[in-house]
Amino acid sequence: MGSSAHLATQLDVEMLSTLGITIAASSTPDSSLQVWNGPDFAKEVPRLLVRYLRKGQVGRLTGGSDRPQWVTLTPYAPDDLISWLALPAPLDPPSHCLLLDAAQLDPRPILGPRWVRLGGGIEFLLPGGFPPQAVVPLGWEIEIR
Repeated sequence: MGSSAHLATQLDVEMLSTLGITIAASSTPDSSLQVWNGPDFAKEVPRLLVRYLRKGQVGRLTGGSDRPQWVTLTPYAPDDLISWLALPAPLDPPSHCLLLDAAQLDPRPILGPRWVRLGGGIEFLLPGGFPPQAVVPLGWEIEIR
């Protein structure tokens, strides 16, 4: 079976580049990443953020979280997630995702973009997590296949 992970990632690179947004090196510390507020990010980058979840996490984040969360713009199939996002627990790939509206994150910041260390994808950090109203469009998880 083939994969479109490379194409999906390259299309995001192309979009960010066209918008004049530089992707930081994977070694860039969090404190050196570009800081966005949610509404400005949503205007500049008209895409939802994706927070991937494992089965054991389903139902735990629909009410938001105050803990740091890593998200991406890129849709990946479960078989691609571990390698492209360098996720821990490689024998348990994510099966679901939450879609997040950046405009609803304010006043919580968005840091990034940055290349994933030891992966091939692009990540953003939500150091303050996200509120429940950021979960769209349904307010619950979506199964990925």
